[in-house]
Amino acid sequence: MFIPDILEKGFQIYPYKNKYRVYTSDTYWFIINNPIELTENRFLMQKEIYENKLKQCEDWSKQYWDKIEKLRNDNVLSKEKIWFTADSHFSHPGILTHTDRGFTDIHEHDDSWRDKWNDTIGKKDRIYILGDFYWKNRVGAVALLHKLNGNKFFIIGNHDKAVEGLDNMFESIDDLKTVRFKKEQYPYFEEYEFIVFMEHYPCTSWYQKHRNSLMCHGHVHGNLDNFNDISTDLRVDVGIDAKLAKSCDGFIDLEHLYEFYWRKRILTEGLIENI
Repeated sequence: MFIPDILEKGFQIYPYKNKYRVYTSDTYWFIINNPIELTENRFLMQKEIYENKLKQCEDWSKQYWDKIEKLRNDNVLSKEKIWFTADSHFSHPGILTHTDRGFTDIHEHDDSWRDKWNDTIGKKDRIYILGDFYWKNRVGAVALLHKLNGNKFFIIGNHDKAVEGLDNMFESIDDLKTVRFKKEQYPYFEEYEFIVFMEHYPCTSWYQKHRNSLMCHGHVHGNLDNFNDISTDLRVDVGIDAKLAKSCDGFIDLEHLYEFYWRKRILTEGLIENI
């Protein structure tokens, strides 16, 4: 039986209902009825399927960005950009020891992220902040919010005492939020709408999950990136310490969020059961 060798290749096997779910560190997902089915041929077949899916992703991404560039040149795209972020932890010295942000002084950290925010986000842009924005000091939070660009929509995290009750500083304050972005306004979408569900904490079930809504969260500072990658769930950490934000130089715009979403759908749909 091939199982011992394949486990050395990085496979992990978990019971799933009356079957088994299998994935590798390279995210070759599949379902088997019995571990004895895990032959070398099955592994090679699945590897080929996955690599073909990756090629589909690359081809789609190229066409996607070409389409966006054309729409931008034709002045079809909205001038208002949409952004997503979480876990800035302004004024929180402890964040410098819990994460690797490259700062030893919280004032330098705050000044740098304030400047990056305003260099990236326009005054008329929309930004969704998924919690843990500012540490404790309400006066400092108000002063900073006056300096930051964008129309701000806030989803409450577990370190947000400083912004509780500051309704006049935000377009909305919610525990969770669902937004339906429509193709008529964002013509680069593949379908008529893109449903984004936002909560500070990661979820395994959420509103409209069965209709391919994307679950955006913060809170875990990138520590669920690998878990999210190997899951077929449409879920992503939008916090500044996580992989997607780092690939976007700090803040995630709607175009990159949609690219992530559709690539994940290409990789998972028709490949295995959604688990």
